[in-house]
Amino acid sequence: MIYLFILIIIIISTYYFDIKNIKHNKWAFYWLICLILICLSGFRYHIGIDPIYYEKNWNTYPNFWDFNWNSDILKFRENSEVARFHIGWIFYVMIIQVFSKSFIAAQICNAVIINCAIFKLIKTYSKHPFSVILIYYCSFTFIEFNFELMRETIAVAIFLMYGIKYYLSKKWIKYYLIVLLAYSFHPSAMMMFLLPLIRNLKWGTKQYIVFFIIPAILIGLGGRAIVGNMLNTFLGADAYATRYFAGGRENNFNYFLMYAFRPTVLLGLILLFKRHITNPQFIPIFFFSIFFMYIGTLIYTAARFTNYIIIIDYIVIADILFVLCKHFKSILVYLIYLFLLFIPNIYQYSSPTNLARHYPYRSIFYDHPTDMQRLVERNAQRGLR
Repeated sequence: MIYLFILIIIIISTYYFDIKNIKHNKWAFYWLICLILICLSGFRYHIGIDPIYYEKNWNTYPNFWDFNWNSDILKFRENSEVARFHIGWIFYVMIIQVFSKSFIAAQICNAVIINCAIFKLIKTYSKHPFSVILIYYCSFTFIEFNFELMRETIAVAIFLMYGIKYYLSKKWIKYYLIVLLAYSFHPSAMMMFLLPLIRNLKWGTKQYIVFFIIPAILIGLGGRAIVGNMLNTFLGADAYATRYFAGGRENNFNYFLMYAFRPTVLLGLILLFKRHITNPQFIPIFFFSIFFMYIGTLIYTAARFTNYIIIIDYIVIADILFVLCKHFKSILVYLIYLFLLFIPNIYQYSSPTNLARHYPYRSIFYDHPTDMQRLVERNAQRGLR
C-alpha cells in the first residue's frame, strides 16, 4: 500500500502543479516528495537483491583510520566477491563507516545522494518537474537506483550532479574529471567518455534513424535471434554467456520484442512530437540513449549505460506528455504512457520470486516478510539469484 500511497501523492501533485500550473507551495511539495522517496529507499530492509550481497561483506572493508590503505585494500580485494570494486566505492564505504558501522547508513547515504541529484537535475532543466518525477517513480529506474544498485547509483548521481552541467556548457576538462570520478565507483561510467562526441550533432530525425536506430535494431535483433540461439545450441541453456545472449529457456525473438518495447515507445513519441521538446540540446542524448536500449536487447549490460542519461529521456518525454495532456484535456495521457512504460516489467514480475524482491515493502521499523521473501533472502545470502 505504501507504493500506491506515494503514487497517488505524485499524481495529485503533477495535476495541480504541472497541469493546473499552481505556484503556491510548489517547491515545498516537490522537496517533500524527494524526502519521502529518500525515506522509502533509506529505511527499507532487504528490499532488492544486490544490497544483500553488499551487506554480506560490509564488515570486511579496510578501516579508514589505520592508514595502511594500500596493503589493506589489496588484502580486501583478495575476496573474490569484492575484487571488482573500484577504489572510489571502497573509500566511500570507509568514510561512511567512520560515522556508522551499520549497513543502513549506506542505504540512507545512497538514497540521499541519488534522489537529491535527480531532483536537482529535474528542477534545473524541466518545465514540468512533477511529470518527470512521476515517470521516474513509475519506471523501473526508481527501483534500480533505490532498491538494487549500490555502486552504480553513486556513479550515476555524481554524473547527474555535475557531468550534465559541464556537458551542456562544454567545459570538457571538468566533464572528463567528473566521468573519471564516476568511473572510480563503477565501470559503466566509461561510456560517458563518448557522450561529448554527439554534443554538436546537427542531424535531422532521418539521420538519427539511419545512423543510430536502424543499426542498433539490426544488431539487437540479429544478436538475440541468431547469436543467442547459436550459443544455446553450442554452449547449452545454462552456459554463463547465454545469460546475456539467450536468457536460458526464453524465446529469443520474444525477448527482443519485450526489451525493445520501451525504446520503441520513446522513439515513436519523439518522432511524432519532437517539435514540442523545450530543450533541443537533449535530443542527441535522447537518441544516444535509445541506441543503447536497442543494443541492450542483445547484451543486457549495454542497457545499463543509459542509467546515466535516462533522466534526460524522462525530461524530454515529460514535455511531450504535457502537450498531449493539454490537447486532450485529460491526465489519462500520463496514465496510459505509464502503463506502456511498465509493460516490459510484467514478464519479470510474473515470477513470484522476482516480485518478492520488491513487494511487499519491508522496513527496518516494520519487517514482516512473506515466505517467498524469506526464500529470496536466504538465496541471496548464499550468493544465489
